[in-house]
Amino acid sequence: MPTLAARSGSPARTLRVNTQSPYDVHIGTNILSQAGQILTGDGLAPSKVLVVTTPVIQALWLAEAAKGLEGMPWDLAVIPDGEVHKSLETVSSLYDTLAERRFGRDSMVLALGGGVVGDVAGFAAATYMRGIAFAQAPTTLLAQVDASVGGKVAVDHVRGKNLIGAFHQPASVLCDLAVLDTLPARTYSDGLAEVVKTALIGGEEFLAFVEGHVAGLLRRERPVVGRVVEDCIRLKAFIVETDERDLGNRMLLNLGHTFGHAIETSCGYAGVSHGQAVAVGLAMATHLAVLLQEAGAGLLRRIESLLRALNLPTMVAELAISATPEELRHHLGADKKRREGRARFIVPKAPGNIVVVESVPEDVLRQVIEGSYSGVPASSAGPHGGTPAHHAGVLRGDAS
Repeated sequence: MPTLAARSGSPARTLRVNTQSPYDVHIGTNILSQAGQILTGDGLAPSKVLVVTTPVIQALWLAEAAKGLEGMPWDLAVIPDGEVHKSLETVSSLYDTLAERRFGRDSMVLALGGGVVGDVAGFAAATYMRGIAFAQAPTTLLAQVDASVGGKVAVDHVRGKNLIGAFHQPASVLCDLAVLDTLPARTYSDGLAEVVKTALIGGEEFLAFVEGHVAGLLRRERPVVGRVVEDCIRLKAFIVETDERDLGNRMLLNLGHTFGHAIETSCGYAGVSHGQAVAVGLAMATHLAVLLQEAGAGLLRRIESLLRALNLPTMVAELAISATPEELRHHLGADKKRREGRARFIVPKAPGNIVVVESVPEDVLRQVIEGSYSGVPASSAGPHGGTPAHHAGVLRGDAS
């Protein structure tokens, strides 16, 4: 398992991600204002940097980034806020900027923003001139603990979330914990959904730590948040290193996302945030595990309780969307993990013990989907007595 360490001369703690193109993840406070120093320390010397951000982040943090990039030539591209703009149209606008301002293969893109900015800027970098370097400066908790590490870059399509994308590892990642202080409460809680997901994958010790520090997480206490960010990145780095191109164990990281992505797609990527959808998706995936007799009802109650304590939803009925159960079922069929026409679901058996199931009986899937709409707590459902789902494989997380 990778470990974090202070690199000589670095203002941050540093984790090496040993993918085919290795890179460092830097975690610290007020490191955005030292971006150029850190990038140079990572061996990066781009002819010019295109900083991609949104209007909100531009107002809050561009000045800090500009201070950090002093002496390094850079330019700016501002894209609209929101998941609805994670599209080919937005990427095309970045191509225009890169071409018009004569960015070459020796240049670099710096994504200054949340997961949407990282995905759009990363996909543009992956495909402009067949690929140029890019770095991540994630400004949301969700992006710091998940989206900025691993090299998945993509845009959404009307038929499915992240259907158009590539694998393009960043050259460097700068996680400045100070930026989390300015996040709206809802945006911050979105990141906590990914924290719960990662802790459930990581194992009992990690999950118990999150459960025992709910108050500190909600108050954004720096030591608690820093520990969680580090542990999430450490686990994700370990998984990505063993399965960079998502052919096996990396599917672990999609826990809760099969249902969550279906929710997002069904509402046209508007009205429900990614974190809210993942939170409900986690509850639904655990409910499915209970119905398939893969997990006990106690695990479902535990996950639902933790999500609620972190001010996150656990049922589709709590979300501001009008999608029907039939629409949700339809979008589940477009999930990228399907094989030979069969949907695959990542479900937890226990903390640190995650399985992939397929050939899920339709009546079981209907119970999970409709149970969420009816307002009946998923934990009240009894075990399914029908044919058990076929196991596509067993995946285990180990963050200890």
